[in-house]
Amino acid sequence: MANTTVFPKVTVTIGADVFTSEGGGGAGGDRVVSVRAEELIWGGQYTVLLDNSDDALNAKDYKGSSIVINFSYIGETGTNIQPTWVDTQQFFSKDGKLLLQLNCFDTWGLLKESGGLAGGAYWNFPEQSSTELALRKLPSSGEDLPAALITAISAQYDKTVQQIVTDTILEAIGKTVDVGIDGDTYMTSEKPQVAGSPWDIVVQAMGATESYLLWSAADNKAYVVKPTAHAVVYSYSTNDLFFSNVESAGLTLPNTVIYWFINKVDPADPTTWLWAHSDYAGGHGVDAASVALLGNIYEHHYNTDLASLENITTQAEADARADTRIAKLQLQRRVGTLVAPMQLTQKLFDAVSVVDYRYGTPRTTVGYVFGILREYVRGVYRITLTLGGTESYVEVSGNKLDIRVTESPRSTLPLGKLNVATGGVRIGNSGIILDTPDATMNAYLKFRYGGADRGGFFSANAAVVFYTLNGVDMEFITGSARDFHFGWGVGTDGNFIIDYLPVADPVVLGALWNDGGTVKISAGPP
Repeated sequence: MANTTVFPKVTVTIGADVFTSEGGGGAGGDRVVSVRAEELIWGGQYTVLLDNSDDALNAKDYKGSSIVINFSYIGETGTNIQPTWVDTQQFFSKDGKLLLQLNCFDTWGLLKESGGLAGGAYWNFPEQSSTELALRKLPSSGEDLPAALITAISAQYDKTVQQIVTDTILEAIGKTVDVGIDGDTYMTSEKPQVAGSPWDIVVQAMGATESYLLWSAADNKAYVVKPTAHAVVYSYSTNDLFFSNVESAGLTLPNTVIYWFINKVDPADPTTWLWAHSDYAGGHGVDAASVALLGNIYEHHYNTDLASLENITTQAEADARADTRIAKLQLQRRVGTLVAPMQLTQKLFDAVSVVDYRYGTPRTTVGYVFGILREYVRGVYRITLTLGGTESYVEVSGNKLDIRVTESPRSTLPLGKLNVATGGVRIGNSGIILDTPDATMNAYLKFRYGGADRGGFFSANAAVVFYTLNGVDMEFITGSARDFHFGWGVGTDGNFIIDYLPVADPVVLGALWNDGGTVKISAGPP
C-alpha cells in the first residue's frame, strides 16, 4: 500500500500542457481541482476539472486530444492510467470560480465510436467459406463472383478468437494486441460466429474465452489477461486508514450453461443427426456449489438462424463452450466493494484479498477487480474497487450499462422442451422427427391459439392421429383447382376408412353419411 501520510499528486498532461494538483508544481500550474477516473472492463469514463480563474484556458480546444492522467504522491513517480482522449469540454463557473471540465473516454470508447470495417462485420459464417462463395453468382449478370472478392470475404472465415480480435482492433483503430494468450487455449482454439460493430465483435469473441483485454498505458497495446491464471496481487486490510468494505458475496447465476448443437453422429447420413446439447449432467457448464443451494438456473445458447445452426458440430465443442461460459460467470460472482487509500498500481482483473480484522477471527475475502474508481479532490484521495459483478462499460454518452451475455443470444427456453435425453426433436433428411425413447410414450405436435390447445398430431403405437379440441372443426383444404389425394396403397393396403359416419342424413351440405352401407352426400337443409 502507498504511504498515506504524504501529499497526493495528480498530473494531467495534454500535449505540451502539464497541470498538477495542489502543491504539485506543474509547468502549467496547480490547476487540477478534481479527477474522477472510472475504469471498467469494456470502457470507462474519466472527468478532469481544471481551474480557469485567470482565464488562461479560454482559448484552449482540447477536444480529440490525447490526455495522460497520472496518480502519484509528491516525490514519487506515480502511475499512468490506461490511454484516454478528450471527448468534450465545458467552461462554467461554480462557487464563483471559473472552471474547465474535460470529459474523456478510453481505448474501448475509441473502438466503440469506430465505424464499420472494410472487410465486413461478420466472422466465421458458413456462407463466407471459399467453397460456398464459389457457388454464388452475381445477381445482375449471373457471373461467378470475382476471385479477389472471394478471397476478401473468405479471409474472415475459420478464424480463431485471437485472429478475430487482433485483426478487428488493428483495422478499426490501428492498435495492436499482444500475441500472448496468458495460458488461455480458447484464444487459439475457439472459432465463434460474431457480427456487429468493431466493439461488438471484440466483446463477443472474447466471450468465447476465459480472458479479457487490458490496455497498457506504457505502449498503448492490449494484453490478454486470464484472471484465474494469476495469484493474489494485493491484500487490503482494515488496519489501513479510512478503509471500508461492503462484503456481498453471491452465488454464480445462472449456474447451468447449456449449448445446443446438431450432433452429426454420422456426417454422411443426415438421418442420424440429433438436436443435442452440452453435457451438463456430466458437469460441463455447471457451478456445482450454486446448484447444490439453488437448483439448476439455466442459460441456454442456441442458434435459430439456419446459417449459424451448424457452428458447433461436436459434443466436445459444445462442452468446451459451456465450460468457458460458466468460468466467465464464476469470475463475475459478486464479492463486494471496498474503499481504501489510493493504490497507485492497481489494475483491472487483479486478484486481491481483503482481510477484515473487525471480526473475532479475521475474515479474508478474495475477488477479481472488475471496476476501479480513482478519485481526487482536496481532502479526498481514494480508490474504490468492485470485486466481481457483471461485465460493465460506459457509453461515450455517459450511460453505464452491464453486459449479461457476450457471445450468443440468451434464451428463456425452459429445459426439457428440446431434451434428447428423454426424447425430443431430431433433424434429418430435411425434415423434423418427433422422437420418443420407447413405445409406451406418445410424440406430440400440438397447435395452439389464444393459449389453448386446438389440436395436432400424436403417435399412438403404430398409428398417427390427427385430432382437434375445444369445438374446433377439422378441415382439409387444397388450393384452387387442385386435387386432394389420400393413400399409398399396395394390394390390400392403403384403404381409406372413415369411422363413425352418421347413419341418418345430418342435413349438413356436403356431409357424408352411411345409408345402410351406402355412402351418401347430404344435400343440406330442404
